[in-house]
Amino acid sequence: MVNQAYFDNMASTQCHPEVVATLMHYLQSKQLMANPSSHHQQGLACQAELKHFEKTFLQHLGNPQGRIIWTSGATEAINLALTGLCEQYQTSGKHIITLATEHSATLETLKHLTQQGFSVSYLPVNSYGLVDVATIESAIKPDTLLVSIMHVHNEIGCVQDIQAIAKLCQAKGLLLHIDCAQSIGKACIKLPEGVTAASFSAHKCYGPKGIGALYLHDKPKRRLKRQIHGGAQQYHLRAGTIPLFLIAGFIKAIDLFHNHLDNQAKFKSMQALFRQLLDTRIQWNHCPDNAISQLLHLQLPQVDTQALAQLKNDFSLSNNSACQRNHYSHVLDAIGIPRTQQAYTLRIALAHDCCEADVRNLIAAINAVLDYSTEQA
Repeated sequence: MVNQAYFDNMASTQCHPEVVATLMHYLQSKQLMANPSSHHQQGLACQAELKHFEKTFLQHLGNPQGRIIWTSGATEAINLALTGLCEQYQTSGKHIITLATEHSATLETLKHLTQQGFSVSYLPVNSYGLVDVATIESAIKPDTLLVSIMHVHNEIGCVQDIQAIAKLCQAKGLLLHIDCAQSIGKACIKLPEGVTAASFSAHKCYGPKGIGALYLHDKPKRRLKRQIHGGAQQYHLRAGTIPLFLIAGFIKAIDLFHNHLDNQAKFKSMQALFRQLLDTRIQWNHCPDNAISQLLHLQLPQVDTQALAQLKNDFSLSNNSACQRNHYSHVLDAIGIPRTQQAYTLRIALAHDCCEADVRNLIAAINAVLDYSTEQA
C-alpha cells in the first residue's frame, strides 16, 4: 500500500478545512459575490470586506505604514515589486543587490531587468545559506538602487536577518524588497522599518492557490510602474477584477496560523526524533540555529537510485524547489554541495497536522534505503 503521508510542505500546503469553508461561504454568498469595483450596494459591501482584509493583513505584519496589493501569487508579487520599483525609480540608480540563492521568480525577473540596462550583484552565502550583512554593505555602489532578499528560504529553511538588512538599507537610502513567500505559516513575520516591499503567498500557509500579496511602504509613499494595464483597481497599481473569495481564504489561513497553528514545540520535538533515529551516515545541511523548525534538509550517502525514487514518491519528498527546471539546484551549488551528491539530498517539510506515526514511518523508510543500498553493494 502506498504511503499517503505528505512531506513537501515548502512546495505547497494543504488548504485547511476552515479555509475551505471560508472559500465556500464567499463563493455561495449572494451578498458578497459582486465585483468589488462596482458602486452599487453589493459592490460596496465587497469593498468594505477588502478594506477589512487589508487592515487585518497589515496587523499581522506588525502594523507597518503601507498598502496591500493583491496578486495571483508570490511570483507575480515579486515581478511587480522588482520590475515596478526599478522602472519607477531608475533615475536614482540601476544597480541591484541580491543573493545567489534566491528563488527563480527573483532571479528570472532580475535577468529580465539586466536586458533593460540594470546590473545585478549576486552575493555568496555561507554553507547554511546565510549572508553576512557586511557582505551586503560591501557590495553597495554609488548607483545601487535596490536590495532583494528572501526571508525564509524555500529549499534549506535558513532565516535571514531582515532586521539588520532593513536597518542597513534604511541608513543607505536603498529600496528593499523581502521575499516572504515562505514566512507566513513557517515563522511569525513582523516587517521592520526600512522594508519598501514584501511579497507573500497563500498556498504556502494552508491557504488557496492563485492568491498572493505585495506590501508596499507608505512612508515615504512608494510608487510602482504598473505591469498589468487595464482598470484603476488597487491604487492604480494592479489592474484586474479582485477575487474576494480567495483573499478571504488567505486571511483565514493567516488568522489560523497566528492564533492556533503555531506548533513550534511540536516541530522541534519531531526534529529531535529525526536526529535520534536517523542513520548516522546522513548529513544535515540546514542551519541548526537560524532556520525554521518545520524543515530538514538531508544528504544521504550514494544509495540505490531506484529505492530513493520510490521513497520520494511514497512520502512526497523532493530534493529542491518545485520551480527548478533542472535536477540540480543553484541553491545547493551555492552552499557547496557537489552536483554529483545533489541527487541524494532530501527536503523534508512538516505541516501542522503531521503526526509522530508518519514521522517514524518516514525515518524507518529512509534508513531502509540506506540498509538496502549497503546490502546491494
